[in-house]
Parts: sequence; C-alpha cells; structure tokens
Amino acid sequence: MATIAADAFPPPPAFDPPPDWAVQDECCVEDPEVAQLLGRADSRRYLLPFMARPCTVQTAARHLQVKAPAMQYWVGRLQAAGLLRLWGVERRGRHKVQWFQAVARRWRVGLHHLPVETHEEVLACVSERFER
Repeated sequence: MATIAADAFPPPPAFDPPPDWAVQDECCVEDPEVAQLLGRADSRRYLLPFMARPCTVQTAARHLQVKAPAMQYWVGRLQAAGLLRLWGVERRGRHKVQWFQAVARRWRVGLHHLPVETHEEVLACVSERFER
C-alpha cells in the first residue's frame, strides 16, 4: 500500500477542545464489510490521505485528483464503516469545514476476510519484495 507524507498536506488548525479520541497505532479488522473496503485498492486509496494527518474533504480530493462530490461519497462510506472520524470543525466565514482523520495508522485484516483477488495482490507484493 502506498504511503503519503504528512507534510504533503496543510497543517490542521488548533481546535478547542481537542478531539475526544486518539488515533490508534494499529487496528484489527474483524467486520467482513470493513475488510472488503480495505481489501480493494480502489476503495482503500480514499482512506490514505486521512492516515497521514487530519485533512478536509477538499484537500483529500485535490491530493487524489478526484472531484469533491466523489470524495465526499467515500468519506461518508469510510465514516459509516468506522474507519474515519470527525476530527474537528473549522469556521471559515459563514461556512463550517469538517476535518477528518483515520482512526488508526495501520490496519490488520485477516486473509479469510478478503476477496480472492486481494489474496493474489498480497502474494504478488510479497513475492516482489522477496525477489528484490
């Protein structure tokens, strides 16, 4: 899985009070639906910007080069699955801008929860690393 440098995004503003939750270093996934989201590269990519540091939907959309409505759709799905949480709300004039962050920095998903295509992807990645 690709990584994103935290300095690729603008720093989040200081919110009062700070979020009432902390980002976990690692999270084990047991829910098959959540595992399916993480197992597919096309859906997993929408989580990557939020793993680096808190960011807005607009910032993530710009980074992934997708349209904001598409990014908003995926943020809703990831938030419903419990992979993203609201980090804070910034007031910009009359508007409120929401900042989101992934609930963990790493995800551990059992192969028995993933589709067969993902098994092949995992094995190809391990094989490539071994050959290097």
